[in-house]
Amino acid sequence: MLRSLYSGVSALKNHQIRMDVVANNIANVNTVGFKKSRVTFQDQLSQTIRQAYVPQTGRGGTNPMQVGLGVTIGSIDTINSQGNIQSTGKGTDLAIEGDGYFILRGTEEDDYFYTRAGNFDVDSGGALISMVNGMRVMGYLYDPATGEIDRGRLTEIVLPRSVYLEPEATDKITFMNNLNAEAQVGDTYRISREVYDSEGRKHNIHFEFTKRGVNEWIYEVSLPVDHPLIQNYLDTNYPNFNNLSPEEQELAVLEAQNYVFSVQPREVLLDDEVIATAVQSFSGLDPDAQYRLHYDSAAGEIVLQESTDGGNNWNDVGSPQLASWGTSVTFSDGTKSVTVELVAAADAPAGDYDTTFTLLTDRKGMLEFDEFGKLIGDSSYIYRLEFQPEGAEKLGIDLDFTGVTQFAGGFSIVADQEPGAVSGTLDNFTIDASGIITGRFSNGYTRILGQVALAGFNNPAGLTRVGDNMFKPTSSSGEPRIGVPNTLGRGKIKPGALEMSNVNLAEEFTDMIVTQRGFQANARVITTSDEMLQELIGLKR
Repeated sequence: MLRSLYSGVSALKNHQIRMDVVANNIANVNTVGFKKSRVTFQDQLSQTIRQAYVPQTGRGGTNPMQVGLGVTIGSIDTINSQGNIQSTGKGTDLAIEGDGYFILRGTEEDDYFYTRAGNFDVDSGGALISMVNGMRVMGYLYDPATGEIDRGRLTEIVLPRSVYLEPEATDKITFMNNLNAEAQVGDTYRISREVYDSEGRKHNIHFEFTKRGVNEWIYEVSLPVDHPLIQNYLDTNYPNFNNLSPEEQELAVLEAQNYVFSVQPREVLLDDEVIATAVQSFSGLDPDAQYRLHYDSAAGEIVLQESTDGGNNWNDVGSPQLASWGTSVTFSDGTKSVTVELVAAADAPAGDYDTTFTLLTDRKGMLEFDEFGKLIGDSSYIYRLEFQPEGAEKLGIDLDFTGVTQFAGGFSIVADQEPGAVSGTLDNFTIDASGIITGRFSNGYTRILGQVALAGFNNPAGLTRVGDNMFKPTSSSGEPRIGVPNTLGRGKIKPGALEMSNVNLAEEFTDMIVTQRGFQANARVITTSDEMLQELIGLKR
């Protein structure tokens, strides 16, 4: 009789524990990142009244007779199913889709706690912290020395507003879009592009594109006349610049441009092939001057001529030479020299004729396109720009025209400098699905600042709860597998959202009813056993 009483008592006690778990689940129905629990029962040790016997000759075996002694808790399990994702619109709120836990650091260096609650914010020092208890969120930070995130060192994520983006000099300009195939020879199109030196100072560079011939364009690079480098040169070499004629001013500015870019003659192109078919070699030419071949039909002589005043006056370079058509001829004055291949006698001009040269330099190149409007890189002449800003490192800029086409339909060529940036301070930051933290700076540029880390466990249900929505590992959970999100079984991050509790109220209410009925039934076992004892006692009058 006492067995039934104690069985009923054990059932009442353990159903009360199950009710406690159900109540805790319901209490945390709105707790961020909460994982519900469940209770499973198991029977206790049974009292054996008779052992089992094996069959004998002519007689069958018998089964054991046992009376159970009640119920006990088999397990209280944490159910790690995914909770619903609730959008919050707050950039520092993070939810995990899939397995894994955020890592929080306690008061000790390696004292880590793990949580699914991603309601984070930034404190006054710029540290990313849990709003539940102020613990700092762990992850990886950007290493300026390598230009990459240092994923070998787990550390606190600190993003102070004082984070400073150093200026970055422009080292490349990429051109894209179209030069108009319907443009006439001599038509020009001009664009400008800002570049930055090593101290973050901005320089405006002009690019002028001039149609030279069929499928050929000349590009010319210049600085604005009011640029300090140009002005310094003019002030030093032309103190009376404002009193010069427009033609003289133009030549002075040309000289200043060539000086600032330290230009050297790079290639000599014939503007037509009436006198010569090719320039075979050259040396000593002045990038500030203009050059041409002059043919005097009466004397039958050809001479190389130079103009330093914009083409108003031409002076011979060396002595005129008889036109030996179909041969190579060198014109030289001992300093300047040009060797050309003359046309065949049958192609010689009938009268006096001038063939001008296009002199390509460091700031003046040529683009050639094929019949399909695509740039022919091997036939084009493209040079690296270099000039020395005052107080900064020498600026070297590569020009990339591979994205330029020549189709009919207008000019649309644009230039984009890379990287190039003035200095800037951190304005705000965003976090993506991989936990990458990208800062946006006051200069409009962005840079990766770090990455949120996640921890995975072989047996998440083996973690022990320590309050504040946090867990600690146990021997059952295994050691944490710390790394970046969305790798090796770790989930991905949903920024601007929180994971809600995975408690299902319908299930909990059902469990509550089942638990209540179980409790009631076992209470009846106790009262019935008590009545039976009362009857037993009543046998003695």
